[in-house]
Amino acid sequence: MDEILRAEGYQEGTVGERMQQLNVEPRFLYSNDAEGKEQLLNDVRAQVEGMYAELPNWFRKLPKHRVEVRMVPEFSEGSAPMGYYNNPAPDGSRPGYYFINLRDTALHPSWTLPTLSYHEAVPGHHLDGATAMELDVPVVVKALWSNTSGEGWALYAERLAAEMGMYAEDPYGDLGRLQAELHRAVRLVTDTGIHAKKWSREQAIEYMVDIEGLDQATAVSEIERYVVWPAQALGYKLGQLRILALREEAIQALGDAFDIRDFNQQVLNVASAPLPFIESTIRNWIAAAREQRQEDGGAAT
Repeated sequence: MDEILRAEGYQEGTVGERMQQLNVEPRFLYSNDAEGKEQLLNDVRAQVEGMYAELPNWFRKLPKHRVEVRMVPEFSEGSAPMGYYNNPAPDGSRPGYYFINLRDTALHPSWTLPTLSYHEAVPGHHLDGATAMELDVPVVVKALWSNTSGEGWALYAERLAAEMGMYAEDPYGDLGRLQAELHRAVRLVTDTGIHAKKWSREQAIEYMVDIEGLDQATAVSEIERYVVWPAQALGYKLGQLRILALREEAIQALGDAFDIRDFNQQVLNVASAPLPFIESTIRNWIAAAREQRQEDGGAAT
């Protein structure tokens, strides 16, 4: 983050202080009126469509259910998160919904939006949720969801977006991605600080603002969530790290035969299942792929 900030002319202060400057720069803000909100939604829709165009290069099969970008209804803006996702109807009567909270557009500087979209929509929660709707499994399996696995997949999707090159010509969007990555690391500190180290609410808020440059209102909302929901915020990073570790196992085991499309599809097909099931599924797939590779090599010989 420091390297990007310096390259863009932001030299003075900590990373957190410089990120707070970006939070209020007019060029990154949408007007807080109907026109500004519509422009924000249209920009997000363009980001989602741009990602859809790239997905076939990274997955074997995409779900038929699409995702629709919507504004959080006004009656729930005060208590709703900045963005969230709702699964499509299994019968196809309703698409997946990616909701953005526009109670104040200043909460969404433009550089924060790509990563939010990749997390909540594609290749994040929507690919996970819509794929689950189309699997030939009992309904109860489709309805169950593991926080660690589901949020871990969404964080993996953020990393995948960078590997796809979605930020190659967007240094500020990449700053948003890196701030989101830092945010998940800060969560590990603040959640355990509150529940294991007896931090006060105010101490946790101050730490979050200072370290990552999050605006005060969002930091308050985040910390108050951790206060009443111990360890939920830890699941994100734990799940992502395990998926990345499994990918490294596959790369080491399969070598030149490793195909990112196959790995991503294998994880996606079980992405909401508990982590131990994801691990066993991927390791069985690795073993089968390695055996097939050996058979093919023997036949060629």
